Amino acid sequence: MGQKLAAYDASGNIIAYYDDVDSPAPAGANVIEITEDEWRACVSTSGYTVASGALVAPVPLTAAQIAAQQAAADWAARQELAKAELDASDVTLIRCFENGIPLPPAWAEYRKALRAIVGVASGDATQPVPVRPDYPTGT
Repeated sequence: MGQKLAAYDASGNIIAYYDDVDSPAPAGANVIEITEDEWRACVSTSGYTVASGALVAPVPLTAAQIAAQQAAADWAARQELAKAELDASDVTLIRCFENGIPLPPAWAEYRKALRAIVGVASGDATQPVPVRPDYPTGT
């Protein structure tokens, strides 16, 4: 292994890492030399940049930022669950149609509640996903 290099764009965002022996940088690329320890830090933690020809560590997130990221991830997981439940409920809808059975109001409300979760950008992920009603008789 040789000298580690960090390639960066015009804004200072690191776009690639190179090794002058194993994986040389393309000709003309904006690069700076970095140590092995700096390279390890960069690849294990996102957000490093280059300013004035020097490597700049990311500013640590505040507790509020971390909480907001976690809330967004929790909401995305809740949306995925609601989407999966909505997709699975299509089978009941089709079975009702095939058997000439009107979709029960509880199922219509259930599907509406699931779409409400899937259709918004954020919400309270601590609330449970709606409970699936009993399958309609005859389906």
